[in-house]
Amino acid sequence: MNNFNFNLPTEIHFGRDVENKAGELCKKFGKKNVLILCDAFLKDSELLCKVENSLEDNGISFITMADVLPNPVVSDIRRRTKIAVENDVDFTIGLGGGSAIDIAKAVAF
Repeated sequence: MNNFNFNLPTEIHFGRDVENKAGELCKKFGKKNVLILCDAFLKDSELLCKVENSLEDNGISFITMADVLPNPVVSDIRRRTKIAVENDVDFTIGLGGGSAIDIAKAVAF
């Protein structure tokens, strides 16, 4: 096996009105195509709507997958990674709790 170093920086933005800054944050990183991962609870929420609107307002395309289950398994990660690759996603957003954040990091890897 070859030696290698891997760095997967993670930023967690939490607080009042941060959902309205998602587009600005993605632009800051030079991202243009985003995969949003969240659970079904957030599917029809105002929070998700605000994140999507912020991305749209900043000219960033996105795909939303609002079906993250607690404690994601490898098959969940593979399915989402396949979609990310097929759609040339260059950034992931884990919206919500730990499982959404975990799977967003795994797909980004």
